[in-house]
Formats: sequence, C-alpha cells, structure tokens
Amino acid sequence: MLPNRALVSCCSMPATDQLTAWQNRIYRMFILTVITAVFLLLGVRSFSQTVVMMEVNGKPYKAGKAVLFGQPAVNLDQAGNGKYDAVQNPMQWQNGNLNPNQAHYIEHHSIPYRLIMTDMPVGTEVTLTMNFDFVNSKKYAIDFLTGYQQLQPHNYINHSTEETVNPLAPAALSAPTSQLDIPAPSYLNAAALNDFNTLADVDARKISIWGANFNTAASIVFTPDANILVLDNANKKVAWTVKFTPTSSTVTLAWGGHIASRDDWGFNAGTGEPNSAGGIQGSPYHMRTQGWSLGNIGNQDRSLQTALAGPTCPTSLIPSGNTTITLNPDNGHYEICPNTPATFSVGTQPAGTTYSWSVTGDATGNGPTNQPNFTIVTAKHCGSFTVSVQIANGSGFVANCSVTVYVVDAIRPTISLNGVDQGIDGKKVDTKECDQSFPILSGLTYFDNCNADIAASGGVSETDWMIDNTHGDTTINGVEYCYTQRATKIWTVTDYCNNKNTFTYIIYSFDTKPPFISGLSSSDAVQCNTTPDFGTPQVGDNCDPKPTLTSSDSQEDMGNCVTKYIRTWNATDWCGNAATPVVQYFLIRNDKDAPTIGIEANKNLGCNPGNIAFDDPVPADNCGTPTAVQGYPVTGDVVIDGCNRTQTKTWKYQDACGNIGTGSQTLHWVVDTEAPIVTSGNSFSKDLGCNPSEINGNFVTPQFDGGCSQVQVTGPTLVSEVTEGCNQSRTWKWVATDCSNLSTTVTQTLTWKFDHDAPVITTDGKGGDLGCNPTADAINAALGGATANDHCDGSVQVAVSNSEVTGDCNKSQTRTFTATDACGNSSSTSVT
Repeated sequence: MLPNRALVSCCSMPATDQLTAWQNRIYRMFILTVITAVFLLLGVRSFSQTVVMMEVNGKPYKAGKAVLFGQPAVNLDQAGNGKYDAVQNPMQWQNGNLNPNQAHYIEHHSIPYRLIMTDMPVGTEVTLTMNFDFVNSKKYAIDFLTGYQQLQPHNYINHSTEETVNPLAPAALSAPTSQLDIPAPSYLNAAALNDFNTLADVDARKISIWGANFNTAASIVFTPDANILVLDNANKKVAWTVKFTPTSSTVTLAWGGHIASRDDWGFNAGTGEPNSAGGIQGSPYHMRTQGWSLGNIGNQDRSLQTALAGPTCPTSLIPSGNTTITLNPDNGHYEICPNTPATFSVGTQPAGTTYSWSVTGDATGNGPTNQPNFTIVTAKHCGSFTVSVQIANGSGFVANCSVTVYVVDAIRPTISLNGVDQGIDGKKVDTKECDQSFPILSGLTYFDNCNADIAASGGVSETDWMIDNTHGDTTINGVEYCYTQRATKIWTVTDYCNNKNTFTYIIYSFDTKPPFISGLSSSDAVQCNTTPDFGTPQVGDNCDPKPTLTSSDSQEDMGNCVTKYIRTWNATDWCGNAATPVVQYFLIRNDKDAPTIGIEANKNLGCNPGNIAFDDPVPADNCGTPTAVQGYPVTGDVVIDGCNRTQTKTWKYQDACGNIGTGSQTLHWVVDTEAPIVTSGNSFSKDLGCNPSEINGNFVTPQFDGGCSQVQVTGPTLVSEVTEGCNQSRTWKWVATDCSNLSTTVTQTLTWKFDHDAPVITTDGKGGDLGCNPTADAINAALGGATANDHCDGSVQVAVSNSEVTGDCNKSQTRTFTATDACGNSSSTSVT
C-alpha cells in the first residue's frame, strides 16, 4: 500500500486555460486511469487514505479528501476582486480565504461563491446542503443569499463599476442550465427583508447552475439556528438546501452571500457600534459545505476577513431632535419652511473619515463643508434642495449620501384685528351714512408660521378704497339693508411661498332719507282748449345724484266740458326711499263748438198781419249756458218789394271759450188789397153740338194772378148738370182766393145735343100701277107728298127727288123723300 501522503506526479496537467472543459476532463480521467493502473500493478487494494495531487494552472490542485477514482467530489471557491486600488476585473476565483489585500467588499455587497462538482451521476437527483455564518462575534455577518453578481453600491475613490463575476472561469461564461428563485427568507428582520425584496437586478434573487437542472418544485429550504436574530455570545448559522439533477458529470453551482448592512441591522444602543458585518473585528465569517445525498461531502469553508467597516450613509442625514424639518406622512417628503436654518449630520463615523458637503437647489450652505455636521439656510421661496455628503475612509470606499428636502409652506399667514384672528380670507362688514367719511382701520397685525417678519418683508399690500357706486341689497346680522355705495379695502399678506391671505373690509353706505320734489305749480283757473304744461320738477337726494323721478296722470270730469288734469309726481332713490308725492293739476275746458241758437230762420206772417213780432230765440251750448254778445240782437229795417214785406233780426251768443254762435229770423208778410185776376180761361159757355165724343175735355182751366200773394184755387167744381130732352148742359166753377181772402170766380158751361135717331117720314102718295097713259097730275098725285117728324127736332123738312122715267111702253118713276134732323140723322123713303 502506498504511503498516505503519496504524491502522484507522473506528469503535470497543462494549464487549464489552454484546454476546453471537455479536454480538461478527458485529460484528468486519463491521468487518473494511469494512476489506477499503477496502483493495481503494485497490488494496492484500498484507496481510502489516498490523496491525489495534481497541478492546475501551475498550482497544486487538491481534488478532495479521500477521493476515490470515479467518486463525486466538490470544490468551494469564492471570488476576489483585489484591493480597491489594485482591482481585479474579472474577479479571480480563490480556493481559500479572502483578506483586505484580495478583496474590497463592503456591506451590502454579495460575496460570489461557486461549488464545482465532478463525477456527478447524470440523471440522479442530488440534495445539497450548505450553511453560512449569520451571527459572528455578536454581529450579523452574512444575512441572506443572492445571485452571484451583486456588488452594489460600488462607489470607490478610483472606480464605480462593479467587477465581473464568471462562475465558469477560466472558461467563457455561458447562460446557466437552470436558475432557481431564492425565496424571501422568513428569518430576516423587516429592513433586511425589504433589502432582499428590492434588489434591483432580477437575477440578484436567483442562484444559477450549469450542467444540472434545479428541482424548482422543491425550492430552497432555509434552516436557521434557534434564536437566530438574538445577538448573544453564540455564533449562529443558517443552513440552506437545494435539489438538482445533473445533466453532466461536472456541475457548477454559483450564488452570492449578502454581507449584512448596518442600514438593515442598525447600531448597538450602548456602544454605538454597528450591528452589521462591518463591525466584526478580525474574526472571519464563512460559507460552508454541510452535506449532500451522494455521501460524505466533507467540510469545505471559505471565509472573508476584510475591511468591511467602510463608510456608509446613515439612515437619515437629518439628525434626531431636529425641530425645523418635518416628515410629511402623506407623501413621505421631508419639509422645511422658507428662510429657515437646518443642520444635517452623518452621525458618529470612524476616526480618519473625511467629509465633503454640498447643497443644490433652494438653499445655501452656512458653515464648513468638511465636518460631520452641515448647516444650511433655505431660500425665501418654496422649492426643494438636496444636501449631499461624500464620506471616505481608508477602505477606499466612498459613500455618497444625500437627502432631498422640500421647502414648503402650505399654511397661509393670518391677519388679526385688535388681537382677533380674522381667519382665512376674512371679511369685516361695517356701515355708515352715505354722507359720512370712511373710517380709519387700525390694529392690524400679521403672523406666518414660517416668517416671523411677515409684516416687514413677507409682502403686505394694501389697496385703496375701491368704490362701487352700484346700489344693491345686503344682509348684515340677519337684517336686510339697502346700500347706495359699497367701499372695499383689501389687505393681502403673502409669505415666501406665495401663500396669500386677505382681509377685506367692506363698508356699506346706507340711505334712509327720502328724495325731495320742488319747482311745481298748479292752477284753479280754467283754460280753454290747451294742453296742460306740467313742466319738469326739481328732484334731489342726499345720496343719490340721480333719483328716479316718475309720474302718473289722471283726469277728473268737472262738468261743462272742464277736465281736471292731474299729475302725481313721485321720486325714489337707490334704496327705494320715496319722496312725499307732489300733486299738480290744471283745469282745461275742451270746447271748440260754438253755441247754437234755436229759432225759426224764416217765418211767414201771412197777408196783412195785424202784429209784426219776432220769436224769442233759444240759445244753447254743449259746455254751459252761452251769453249774448254785446250789441245783439240787431233788428233790420222792413224791406218792401211790391206787396211783399220782409224784416230780419239777428242774435249772437258766445260760450266760456269765446266760441260765438249766430242766429237770425226773417219775417215775411204780404200787404194785399185786390182780388186775384183771371189771366186765361175766363168764364164762358160753349155748345159742343150733337153727340160730342169728349165733354169735360172741352173745359179750359183758368189761370189767376194774385198780384201780391199767391192764390189758392179751388175747382173745378161741378155746379150743375141739366138734361132737357135731347139737349144737355154741364157747368164747372173755379174760385181763386188770395192771402187777403179776396176771391175771383170763373164758371164755364158746356151744352150739347144727344140725338142718334133719324126723323120719321110719312108719305101721302099711293103709287102703284096707273094704267095706260096716266096724266102728269095723276102721276104726280100718285107719287104724292110726304112729311117728316124728329123726336128731338120735331117736324123737319123733307127733301124730294124724282127719278128719271124709264121704260118704253111700260114706264115707271120713283119719288124719294129724304128727312135729316139737326144732328145729321137722316132717313128716306120712296114711292114708285
């Protein structure tokens, strides 16, 4: 059997950066195969105490304790980034502890770790448990896991870019085969838990693995020691377990261990020392392998012993006990008044710490800038400012701390009158008579929560009286008033942040006196046919320069066409105060019609009147009783025109308006002493003859001339109608009477004979046959003679005519007797 510490160095491995990962692995397997063959040739049966040593990159590489050929093995590395002034970037993996010359970590950084696992059983789930120091030397050391790349903040004197971590170095970095979310550790306090939850990079809350897949359903299980948060004499650990299944025989697991920060864990109340990793002096703290499901993993640990007490920003630059800066719970802003001093502090820092203060924005520094404390004075207006300080110490780390404070003043100044706060935009209302002067207001004081000198420099302005002559109504103390003028004076107080408060003093000018009306007159005298002239009165008021003047008209019938025209004047001022009404009136008779005179204009007195007398007139007027015009009536002379006489009398009457009416009467009469004369158709008797066809038409209507007067003719009047046998007569009468009752009579008589019968003839001859040769006497005697008798005329003459004798032997002759009466009625007879 070989010695326990035998060194197998049959050959050295080439530098691994000259080989790929697979080449490196094959080469190593080849070397191990050779070594195993040697052991078999030498008869070695057990390798349990054999340590295989190789060189990697020119350095001894310990494959593990009691590593058998083909048995899974692990190697725990941590990365160093060099001293702050000799930075290693990318970071170098070290299979050992770190000191200040190898790393420049500070609180809040995460130490990068990797666990390289070889000869892993592909496809077999592996359970791995690690642990880290959570409490060391009564300080919090590593408080939670992060991703492998988490080096913020990274503000150093000579650089501010964090170094790159490559878990696969010296091979090139590639995407992990699998990542597993780190659950929020339930053992942390609230500040540290918030720090974990607010890590900026999403990968900062994931662990990564190459060559295997995480069992994501199992997650990471944390197992903290009892009373993990208690800082007592015991060091305390947190174990964490993860499950994965290799997909390759070489598996690399990478993560970070977060260095506990005083920002999360605070300070010791007694000593003032931080409770965080930066307060640990000398004693390192570790990340360890604890166990796995593949057998004994061994106890590998890596510790950090470096200057972790670099400067850090305090929780707030605003010291406790501050009285000028307040925290607004509504928005989380720090707030301060304008023109106000304030002191900022970084608190107690290690010796040798340097400071550089500055302020930007709406404030100015007021004192040294290289001390732990810094004083400013805010501007005289609202805004904001930022106070910044750079803290540096020997660690090379620079902490840039700042706080933004808002210069605010949301409270308006106050205005008091005689010690009484008038409130926000207060108002005082007062009254006066309109002809009184404005009062002088005194006793005003001002106060502002931020500006003690508000009255002097905060901006107090005062307006002159603003006069509003518009009248209106207002209510003061529940009583309604009318005002004619409103005067307003405003005091405005403005603080540094332009918060304004106003106090308004309003004075209402009241008017209780009524206007007056003057300059009017009335008249009881009656005027005729005119328009009343009321004129324009004078109106005045003690306050209102132009009172409202109104009037209303009415009329009253006074009789006799007289109307009383009435105008009532009223005046009111702005406030409705009414003047005593003034009544003005005039009497107007509206009469343009002349009086009428009732009298017969022409009056006929007839003939030879015994009394020549005019009628009495009846004067009348539509508007009263008219009176006779002086000098009237006037009677004219008698006018003689032959028998006619006329005389005229004239009357004139006038009414109260001077309208004159005229009337007259003319008398007519006749002086007549002679009877009328017949100018045609005088009296006569006329024979109409026999059997006239027209009788009355033969009368002639007489014409009369009365001479001096008209005649009144009566007739024709039938006086008599006589029939005597065949003779008849008819007499008519006309009587003409004049105005003097003198008359003239005309009579006319018509006579005529009514006879239509012919006379009757009587013959005495026999006629007949006279035989032969009668004598002439015998013929004459035989023809005979004749007589005629008429019933109207009596015996009338008979006319005889003989005819010629005719015949030769027998001869004959005829004698004809003819009788005609006075009316021409004729009859005849003959004898033959």
